[in-house]
Amino acid sequence: MKNGLLEINQVLGVWGSSLCSNQGELIESAPPTGFNKTTLEDIGRKAVDLLSSAEKSVTGLTEAVIYYSERIMFLIDLEQAILIVFCTPSVDISMLRMTVNVITTRWQSDKKVQKRLQAAVVDRI
Repeated sequence: MKNGLLEINQVLGVWGSSLCSNQGELIESAPPTGFNKTTLEDIGRKAVDLLSSAEKSVTGLTEAVIYYSERIMFLIDLEQAILIVFCTPSVDISMLRMTVNVITTRWQSDKKVQKRLQAAVVDRI
């Protein structure tokens, strides 16, 4: 799982990434410099809230791109968890999306990753 996050972080313009449970608890991270566990979990809870709220209005929503303070946050709903990717404005979202799709597909067939995700599964807030 950590290797997948590190691979995502290799995409030009990616600053860091983390994986949170459906209640925002940190499962794994390769975070941006200066982000501690508390900060990442706070962001995780807000990401869950945002995706859950949007999902009520937009059926089938699985991702969101948030622009803030000269940064971009790419949120991906994996159903069992939320993947959060922190980016600079120079990131190529299409390339990032393709990389994330490759990694998450690999995670789906990795029994160790699935076991960790299942252990972290909780109902959404």
